[in-house]
Amino acid sequence: GVLETAYDFARRLKCGDLVLETIQCETSVFEEYIIRTEPGRCIISAADTEGIRRGIYRLAVILRNDTADALPVREEKGTPQIRIRMNRYRFGSEKYPLKGRDDLLQETDLMPDGYLERFAYEGINYDILSMQSLFVTDIVPVFCSHDSPEKQALMAKRREKLRMYVKKAARYGIKIIFYINTPQPLKEDDPI
Repeated sequence: GVLETAYDFARRLKCGDLVLETIQCETSVFEEYIIRTEPGRCIISAADTEGIRRGIYRLAVILRNDTADALPVREEKGTPQIRIRMNRYRFGSEKYPLKGRDDLLQETDLMPDGYLERFAYEGINYDILSMQSLFVTDIVPVFCSHDSPEKQALMAKRREKLRMYVKKAARYGIKIIFYINTPQPLKEDDPI
């Protein structure tokens, strides 16, 4: 399900016999959670999946200082202070400069699972993809009957890569937005 990657992360915490329980409850805002700990047990309550995800990652921080059997008896509420937390990093800006780059045409997987998990852990909930020379018709095949078979194949490749990235990022609670440098000047022979 939607939280599969967060629960996988929790299983890898190596926290001994810790009993982890998640409960749906009312909260005042999206992503808010309540985490209750006691020796050997943790209860995370939230109104939504992203609150549970944030609580699991908070548990990882708590377990840096305490072992599962030495968890203190306490209750903590986590409320996001910033609603949109964006990331734009692709393995080093010199190797992959933003200017003039189309992330949907790269052969490299720009969103490997380790990358997405790291940013989910850090609270990132939006990732930015850049596109070069983007017009609506580059993604959505509308009004493009004049396009060559090569351009149609390129559009299909972009759409397929976009679907893959959106699906992959969603597993970690991350949404995709575009960096688009537009309008770009049209070439003189452009049929538009």
